[in-house]
Amino acid sequence: MAATETYQETATRERREKHQAADAAARAICAALGDGWTLEGPDASDYDPRVTFHGPAGEMVHMDNYGGSNGRWHLSGTLPQGLYNHKRYNDQTGDITVSASKTGAQIARDIERRLLPQYRATLNTARERFAAWQQDQRELTDITDRLIVALGGHGEAREIRNGNTTEAAGHLAMSYRSPFHGEMSVSYARDGGRTVQIKADYLTLAEAEAVCRILAARPLRPERE
Repeated sequence: MAATETYQETATRERREKHQAADAAARAICAALGDGWTLEGPDASDYDPRVTFHGPAGEMVHMDNYGGSNGRWHLSGTLPQGLYNHKRYNDQTGDITVSASKTGAQIARDIERRLLPQYRATLNTARERFAAWQQDQRELTDITDRLIVALGGHGEAREIRNGNTTEAAGHLAMSYRSPFHGEMSVSYARDGGRTVQIKADYLTLAEAEAVCRILAARPLRPERE
């Protein structure tokens, strides 16, 4: 008479079978996707198997069967680290399900036809926006250096966040919105600590430098009579 499995034994066996099925399917899919595609996972420590296909142009496609998926594999595109903040809010990275009974070649064709076109469009847009953001940061750094000099400082202790610059240069602090226009605010303490703030909209960089030079030349806390 065959021994009856305990609950734990059944759970362990089913988990092992799910991982084996995911591994076999993922290997077949990866091979069918062609040259340049590699496979990561599944990790034996995961309760539900997950794999990631890495493409030759930096593509990343996840596959899982969370919740059993009723005999289906769930596939979704994901952006490399650092690009999500540069994705437009309504751009999609692709999300499909396919029958687990399909062959690796059939699932690979589904990925190529139903997921990758949308995913690659979003990936390329995010890369373009990221490159533009990097250029903007370089411009901000140059602007910051010039305005710090105009304020009488030396450009140290720079902090750039959310597209704006915030600086501490001696007794003066300023922010300037790139590129070369937008809000500029300069604040400094006078009259025993009372803060005076000046804001100007749509200054050119030359005008911003001139404002900073004027402020830097003024005494911080003039003596009271």
